[in-house]
Amino acid sequence: MYVTKSNIGAVEQSPNVGYVTHLLLIDVDDVLGLMDPVRFPNPQNIIPYGGIMVKPATTITQLVFGDRSCTFQENSSENVDGIAYNVTIDTILPRGGIQLNIWLNTALQKRYVVLVRDANAQCYLIGEPGAGVRLTSGHALGTADATRLGITARAWHSCWRVAGIELALLFPDAEFDYSFDLSFTA
Repeated sequence: MYVTKSNIGAVEQSPNVGYVTHLLLIDVDDVLGLMDPVRFPNPQNIIPYGGIMVKPATTITQLVFGDRSCTFQENSSENVDGIAYNVTIDTILPRGGIQLNIWLNTALQKRYVVLVRDANAQCYLIGEPGAGVRLTSGHALGTADATRLGITARAWHSCWRVAGIELALLFPDAEFDYSFDLSFTA
């Protein structure tokens, strides 16, 4: 008789610090295709570098967060159609101001494919061509002037892992213009 032992987790792991450090927002209408691990299986079960195809002149919005200021949560639930995965991302942007409001007025009208990077350098993709996600927003004046920014999504699969979010590696044939910057942090 043979018995197979399966270990999950490792005794010797690198630190697990959590929280989201970066979001990349790509307008879903600019995404031409994905090499997702369902249609393009690979040993790592990830979307590889170069596996996200976008239109020329696509604008990619990068949001960078301070320590422990942006959270990510993914839950699964079962319904009559099978298993559904719900994703929530939530952050507070301190001292928003007019520039943030102008950006939000446009951004809240679009749907996005979102790339997420956590503090452990793990990267994920939320949304896909034809099924982008929307941003949500709120504003509060309390102990501080703050704007809440969130993403809520539902999909038939868990978040796909991505090799990374380094733009030059994700889009190896693209040239980038880094001249625009709208910093929200104080």
